[in-house]
Amino acid sequence: MKHFVNLKPRRRTIISLSLSALLLNGCSSPVLQPDPIPPKQATAIQLPKTYRNQTSPSDETTPAIWWKTLENEELNQLIDRALANSPDLRIATVQMVEAKIRADQVTAGGSPTITAPIQLAGQVPGGTVGNIPVGGSNRDVQRTVQTSLAARWRLDLWGERKALQESADLQFWRSVYERENAQRILLATVTSTYIGYLSSNDALRLAKDEEKLASELLSAVEQKFLLEDATLDQVEQARAQLYAIQAALPGYEQQREEARNSLAFLVGAIPQNFNLTDQGLDSIRAPELPKTLPSMLITERPDIRLVEARLRGAHADIQAARARLLPPVDLISQTGFSGLGPSQLLQSNFFFWNIIGSLTATIFDGGTRDLDKAATQMVYQEMVETYARTVLQSIKEVETALTSLRISQDKLKAQLAVVRVSFNITNTTQQAYELGAVEFGSLLEAQKSYRMQLLAQQQQKSELLKAYVNLYQALGAGVAKGLGEDLKPIGIEPDSILFATESLNHTPKTNNQQWEVALYGVYDRSVIPALWRDLKHRYPSHLENRSLHVYLGDHVESDNKEMTAWYRLAVTGFTSEEQTNSLCSEMQSRQQSCIVVPAGSPILQLQTTHSWWPW
Repeated sequence: MKHFVNLKPRRRTIISLSLSALLLNGCSSPVLQPDPIPPKQATAIQLPKTYRNQTSPSDETTPAIWWKTLENEELNQLIDRALANSPDLRIATVQMVEAKIRADQVTAGGSPTITAPIQLAGQVPGGTVGNIPVGGSNRDVQRTVQTSLAARWRLDLWGERKALQESADLQFWRSVYERENAQRILLATVTSTYIGYLSSNDALRLAKDEEKLASELLSAVEQKFLLEDATLDQVEQARAQLYAIQAALPGYEQQREEARNSLAFLVGAIPQNFNLTDQGLDSIRAPELPKTLPSMLITERPDIRLVEARLRGAHADIQAARARLLPPVDLISQTGFSGLGPSQLLQSNFFFWNIIGSLTATIFDGGTRDLDKAATQMVYQEMVETYARTVLQSIKEVETALTSLRISQDKLKAQLAVVRVSFNITNTTQQAYELGAVEFGSLLEAQKSYRMQLLAQQQQKSELLKAYVNLYQALGAGVAKGLGEDLKPIGIEPDSILFATESLNHTPKTNNQQWEVALYGVYDRSVIPALWRDLKHRYPSHLENRSLHVYLGDHVESDNKEMTAWYRLAVTGFTSEEQTNSLCSEMQSRQQSCIVVPAGSPILQLQTTHSWWPW
């Protein structure tokens, strides 16, 4: 210490700050993805080897991109548009980024805090208290000036900081799984709603065909009435049938419009600019019952994984509450100059430094921290029960979907036979009526029965398709994982997507473009191919020979190499600002926010922790 005091002030300052940095050096850990928890490890639930309503096992595999097995191109386009523009999915993505920032904030909170306090003080009387003699004046003011660097760090001796960090990391993974769960639900909702739209098209088309036939029948009966071959009662019966069919038409139109409006919301559009074809359920291929359904598959469901994250997080909160029961230990270091005026600063005899260790024990707090620990223990118990409920709910959903799928197939087969019989009865009754063998009322009843059986067939087919959707929603399918930069498995040629980040081992292609159309928002890796397909479908003339520039916002790698990443995107390949303005104007007219920026603009390469959007 003697040698230290004899050093020059500048050297003493440097050495003090260096010692402080070494003593107060914090550390952070990567946000690793937690391994799944076997249900029996957390609860008493033992997953079944097979499902009760499952058929015999086979070598078939469960398709990850299950909606494409329906072989409907319009549905594929709707899914792409929903993945790119769904309000719920975009909100979930932003919440995921926010959770990552919060986790980084907790990491930063474990680092030393270095401040530069500057103090200007005045004291009356000057000097020290009690230095004024009896009868003297106490009006003299002593002014001091102090400037220094101060560092403060709370040692994590009891593991509180580590527990808080683990809890924050798990909150991040919870948000990741919530986004994946939102995607799972979105895919099923879009598909089911689209099936409902197709079903309403069929019902409306069938009702219009029946209206036409009923109108022709009424005209024929009225002609017979004029020729005195039909009674007034028969005319009224034919008219009543026509009016009943016409009364049902608005209901079918309402169902179709409601389904259409719901689809518009799901894909982030407004109904006025959202158009669909009038095709029916025949445009969808009826799927076969899947046979390979391992029970452990549901443990990968995002909603189960997010409850796991909450369960682990509650355990980490218990550890933090336990650590808060022990006295905190702080290290404080300060070095600088203090004098009676600015002229005395930076002089060696006014230099000071200190290193202080502080331990604060709580004598009495009314039991607040003990109650906090008890509350966190109850939260953990709640999460255990919630986890068990979620697993049981998942098994129930799979069993229900399998039952519905199997029974719907049987009901549809039976209904097809009923329709064939009803059609034959109607034809026979029509011929008998023309020969005068049956009354007119019998013909109307046969036609009404046939129409009802056709509607029942259409409804059974719709239920079968929706049961298929419910099954894969229950299995947690539809969330692309572990694709990395290889986008071929989800239908995009990698050459049309340019990754503008060295950390992903991608080098953007060099070209002569000067402008880019930047899209608003952040996008998860799994939706990038869908967004690019959607853009090329909706703006084909603008995007010919264009590419998608992908700028990394942030990413997280787990120990098993699975990556969660989000990006900012820009359409590139334009040689003039006029071309980019044309595309951006059309996008904005369709409620898609964008701006025109120079190619490779730094505004797109900022981290997500900074603001980059101009409004």
